[in-house]
Amino acid sequence: MSHAVHAERTAMRHVLHAEWTSMREALHAEWTKLHTAGGNGWLLLAVIALTMALSAVAATAATCSPGLACQVDTTKLSLTGVEFGQAVVAVLAVLVISGEYSTGMIRITLTAIPRRSAVLAAKAAVLAGVVLAAGTIAVLGSLLAGRLLLPGHGFTPAHGFPPLSLADGPALRAAVGSVLYLALIALLSLGVLAAWAAAALLAGGLLLRLRDA
Repeated sequence: MSHAVHAERTAMRHVLHAEWTSMREALHAEWTKLHTAGGNGWLLLAVIALTMALSAVAATAATCSPGLACQVDTTKLSLTGVEFGQAVVAVLAVLVISGEYSTGMIRITLTAIPRRSAVLAAKAAVLAGVVLAAGTIAVLGSLLAGRLLLPGHGFTPAHGFPPLSLADGPALRAAVGSVLYLALIALLSLGVLAAWAAAALLAGGLLLRLRDA
């Protein structure tokens, strides 16, 4: 009995090691493809620049006149650019997977790493990682812009608007939530397109079989 248990555990360790090796190779391949494609780096920069620029514009356009009760959430106002940055994130997610399918490179990828789930998981992990990094920079930059610009437009402590700070619980939650939101948009976009591409490949394969029948 003990010999059978030992053999089973050894086999399980070999399976787990093989799966981890496959996943590690998939992650390395996806990272290489992502950072060597020129357009992806520019899109990540666009996420940061567009989010920060539009947040700064929103902070500059807002005004709290003396003597008036201004019902404004300055944290939300400073993160206005996230609403526009998500569009660029979605485009990045689409390019991450559509490029391989449009050029036929997906066949080479699946030949090297036959497990489609490992390939998709690696794409999702790498995409989420870079979007989290870019989103963190964009959100912190947007809050900094709000902290610097809003006091000049009447949003001062004297009017009930303390300076934006991550030490403030609501501001910290909004910042973290915004970064996670951008990553979620990336993963949702990737998942939707992956499902569509898989369905298209399946339909194409069925059509070829019907034609050959």
